[in-house]
Amino acid sequence: MKTMNTSRERELLSAETRRHYAFFVLHNGWKQAFKSLPNFGILLLACAAAWLIMLHPLCMAPPFLRPLLCCMGMILTVFAVIFGFYALGYVPGAWNAYDNFVRIGFVNAAGEAPLLVCRHETGKSSQLTFRCKGLPPHDWTTRLEEIQSALNLLIGRVQQGDDLRTVIITTVPPGTVWGKLLLWKEQYLPPGDAELVLGETIAGDPVSVDLDLMPMLLVGGSTGSGKTRLCRLLIHQLLAHGAQVFVIDLKGLDFQPLKRRHVRVATRLDDVQEVLLDAVDTLYERLERLCNAECSNIREYRNKTGQYMQRMVILIDECAMLTDSGKTEKKQADVCIDALKTLTRMGRAAGIHVIVCTQRPDSVAVPGSIKSNLDGRICGKADAILSTIILGDGRANERIPKDAQGRFIMSDGAADVVFQAYWFDETNVN
Repeated sequence: MKTMNTSRERELLSAETRRHYAFFVLHNGWKQAFKSLPNFGILLLACAAAWLIMLHPLCMAPPFLRPLLCCMGMILTVFAVIFGFYALGYVPGAWNAYDNFVRIGFVNAAGEAPLLVCRHETGKSSQLTFRCKGLPPHDWTTRLEEIQSALNLLIGRVQQGDDLRTVIITTVPPGTVWGKLLLWKEQYLPPGDAELVLGETIAGDPVSVDLDLMPMLLVGGSTGSGKTRLCRLLIHQLLAHGAQVFVIDLKGLDFQPLKRRHVRVATRLDDVQEVLLDAVDTLYERLERLCNAECSNIREYRNKTGQYMQRMVILIDECAMLTDSGKTEKKQADVCIDALKTLTRMGRAAGIHVIVCTQRPDSVAVPGSIKSNLDGRICGKADAILSTIILGDGRANERIPKDAQGRFIMSDGAADVVFQAYWFDETNVN
């Protein structure tokens, strides 16, 4: 009996969902009708057609039947208007998508599937907006392959809409392939000093990270995934924005060309300790300035005082070489790790950012007290274990092919996006 009641409740909820969607379509059609002249003209034509249908019977009918026929004409006109509103408000493929979601079981606890409420074509891609109760963006990304199959479309991005019941996905036709090489162009450089462009989705949409929202980044992936080249791209943009950049590279191999761009590259533990301790001193000095100005962050400080506070970014390449130092260097390494803990915990407000790049971000390579503050996660090709360490599950292993160099998945906690990083060569930069 309980199963039957549950089944009955789901049927009632499904019927209610369809009724609500019908009212939504009519309301949307009402707005569309008065938004543009062509749409309004279509509505007038529907009304005219209804009266034309009744015109001949009305003229030929006896006088005593004409009032009845006029009433019928009015009713037919109302139905024509309702039909016109529905035609203007309906999104093509909405019910087909709904039925396909039901078929794969992509429904909430009440058995309701997402409803397509808006489709916006942008070049080679389509932006689809769905209304769904109890199906946040995370549920979409964990079942991405099934959803792509149900829609017969490739999904480039999943993101939260204007409210918590709206999810927007960017799609491209199933035959679309990734570009082999996306060359960086200086016109891609964003205007603000907090935004850094990373690459493009399969739909060609730019992907960026905002340091005001994600001030600390973890970039991980296996050898050859393209981490170092992505970090060089980030550094180039930071320098173009006027940020002060320090690079900790104990390997001493990949970032030497940056010295000619006045970037301090620390390759010895003594230099690393000096850089980090100086950064901590700068942090406390800036926090005092913010407190005196009664400001909570660097952006507010700039706007309120009119004084420029330069962003400071510390990039650590292969963090494991710092945290796995030998016994003779352990004291210095501990000092560096304590400084990093302070910077990642308190640096956001003061405009001090840390980017950790590593191919092994476990608890030994990146201590938990540091990793927990690295809120932005970017992962290149990786096996299931490495993907789980970086992103919390194995989706990087599932969604990034082993031969895809420069392909990454970025997670900010609510949703994620797969992108191809721009190819940047600093030898062409003066």
